[in-house]
Amino acid sequence: MEKYTLIIEIMGKASNIFLTCKDKILSALFFTSIDVGNRVIMTGAKYTLPFEEKKISPIYLEKENFPFETETFLEKIEGAGRAFAVQCSQDYDVFEKYLSSYKPVMYEILNRGKIQKVLTYNEFSEFSQKEKY
Repeated sequence: MEKYTLIIEIMGKASNIFLTCKDKILSALFFTSIDVGNRVIMTGAKYTLPFEEKKISPIYLEKENFPFETETFLEKIEGAGRAFAVQCSQDYDVFEKYLSSYKPVMYEILNRGKIQKVLTYNEFSEFSQKEKY
């Protein structure tokens, strides 16, 4: 008796469902080639996890890991956005300050004539110049 595995990946627009047997893709909801993403999704191809490259959690960084180039910081650190990388990649003390004061902040912005509420988890985002809610 063969063992089949149903794998569901929930990742926004890249979500997919796979039926596999012995790590081989038997079927998928969406198929792609290597030209489209970072892996081949075709019948008979080996199933691989999305985003195979592992990133480092920011909670494991220490003073001796710094400084980083901004682009390297973005590539290697999990969950880092450009604004965070620009401000924190060169200086551990700035990084530690932002990480320890990480909290949700609500802003109201005017978008196409309507007021929208935007939730962000830092005070150095692109909304920092807008009025806080």
